[in-house]
This record gives sequence, C-alpha cells and structure tokens, in this order.
Amino acid sequence: MMNFIAIDIENFKVDLYDEEEFIAAYEAEALDPEDYKSDEDRITELVEDNYCDIAWSRQDAVDKIIEEIELLSIEEGGDDETLVGLAKMLITIAQANWWDEFIERNNPFGLPSRSCLEL
Repeated sequence: MMNFIAIDIENFKVDLYDEEEFIAAYEAEALDPEDYKSDEDRITELVEDNYCDIAWSRQDAVDKIIEEIELLSIEEGGDDETLVGLAKMLITIAQANWWDEFIERNNPFGLPSRSCLEL
C-alpha cells in the first residue's frame, strides 16, 4: 500500500491517503494496474484526474502550495481568502509530521527518505 499527499487547492484540503482512501473520499473510479508501468504512475493519474495535485513528501506538498501562493501574488488584486486558505494548508502539513512514517514505507529499498520539512 502506497501513501501520498493529495492537495486539493480548490477546496483548500490537504491530507494523507492511500489509494483506497482516496477513491472513497473523492468517489473516484479505480484505475486498472495492468494499464500502468508502476503504482506511482497509476496513483498520480488517479489523483490528477480528480483535480488534485499529488505529493510524495511533506516538503513536496509545501513546495507546491508555496508555488500556488507565488502565482497568486503575481496576479493583480490577489485574493486574500485564497491566500488564507493556502496558508492553512501549509499549517496542516507542518503539523502532520506523523505522515512521514507512512510515506517512508513507500521506499522499496528501505532507505531513509527525505522527510525533513523546510519552511
């Protein structure tokens, strides 16, 4: 079972899922493993087909949300409500250090993964 972070920018939600949990939460259609080279490819397509971004570490999730904030700040008249929602997502990720142990289990070689969070 692979764990990942789904980032739903539109609804300001970020959470840790495995594939079955994501399918249930987003009422998504399961994808056939035979059609994909790897579990990562299948899960990435599943998540992106449901209008979410995927991250394989908390740092990756933080980077993606910061990128959204930077894009929003470039736009004229940036939306304060959106900035607040994105900031709350960053707080959720920062407080969810327990996600790391689940994500580290994805590593097929048993090597330590990059779970150090840099804000």
